[in-house]
Amino acid sequence: MKSKRILSILLIFSVLATAPIFLSLKNGLHSEKTAQKFISVEGEKWATDQLQSMTLEEKIGQFFMVAAYSNKGEKHLQEIEGLVSNEKVGGLIFFQGEKENLVSSIQRFQKSAKTPLLIAMDAEWGTNRRLFD
Repeated sequence: MKSKRILSILLIFSVLATAPIFLSLKNGLHSEKTAQKFISVEGEKWATDQLQSMTLEEKIGQFFMVAAYSNKGEKHLQEIEGLVSNEKVGGLIFFQGEKENLVSSIQRFQKSAKTPLLIAMDAEWGTNRRLFD
């Protein structure tokens, strides 16, 4: 019951946060020609097919990006993998870890995801500050 309430609140927040974008699209502030520069026909079809096949919970999960660390051990990796496969989160942001573990962690999580994950890293000062040998 508590998780449904949280999901409802997050859905309302997401709708309110993205409303200006949809209103600008509706009012023609972004032209279709501009969108065509960035999205191929195949890419648009893939995205449309993905969205049509998703449940509401899966769509909501795509709004979330979870903090991940490639050096916190197997228990942490299992927790993240559970969020990816069960909660259908849309992305992961890595904060620190070991270089060797990062690649294998990303591959592991991508295999668990129904929809490809958006992968990011907190590395504004460079990867050497976050990844260790």
